[in-house]
Amino acid sequence: MKVEEKNKWLIIILIVLTLLVLILGGYIIYDNLSTKKESQKNETEIIEENFVYRQCYESIYYNPVTDTKCDKNDEGCMKWYVISRDSSDNTELEVILNKNLGDTVAFNENDNPEEGPITALNYLKELTSDWQVPVRMPSIDDIASVLGVEKNDKGEIGVLEVPKCLYSNGDNEEFWDGGYWLSDYIEGSSIFIIDCSRGLISAGNQFIKSDATNSTTWGVRPIIKIEKSKISK
Repeated sequence: MKVEEKNKWLIIILIVLTLLVLILGGYIIYDNLSTKKESQKNETEIIEENFVYRQCYESIYYNPVTDTKCDKNDEGCMKWYVISRDSSDNTELEVILNKNLGDTVAFNENDNPEEGPITALNYLKELTSDWQVPVRMPSIDDIASVLGVEKNDKGEIGVLEVPKCLYSNGDNEEFWDGGYWLSDYIEGSSIFIIDCSRGLISAGNQFIKSDATNSTTWGVRPIIKIEKSKISK
């Protein structure tokens, strides 16, 4: 075989090998991109699936003074969001008001968070003294239940978005400059709030120090239990 012909076949072989390398490399890149896209798709689906739980149930209109279902235009009628259904006998609904009550108030004006939200809770009881149902402040457990998340070993949940029903301000479901206390004190002086200006559950740095518990930046929002028979009539 002549040298020129030999070189010709060598060049052809090199071209073929180069093409094979390019094809193989392209396939690997395509496969990696496809895997990444599928992974991102799965992550999106997981996020969207989780967000199914990040919402309240239906809204209802109820007057806690008369302990009756009401029309939204009736005097004393309030709008509530159902946040959980009693799982034992399914006879009660737990609901949260769609706005804060009264003005802002301290969590504990004595700067002693270990005592709990004495000041805020007393203020809430004062505002609801004529209600015919027991009233309490929202807790981390309530928010975790609505969000469908678990608390960590310390009993905390991270800074997370909350649904509009938890940061609404009356009929306004957009962000607004305010928020409300949750009832929990976590060892280490962490006190959690719903920050309605960002739609988050938060325990900002200002709440890590116990001397922030007398801050009057935040308000109170009631949770009550309603017998289903009272609103199904």
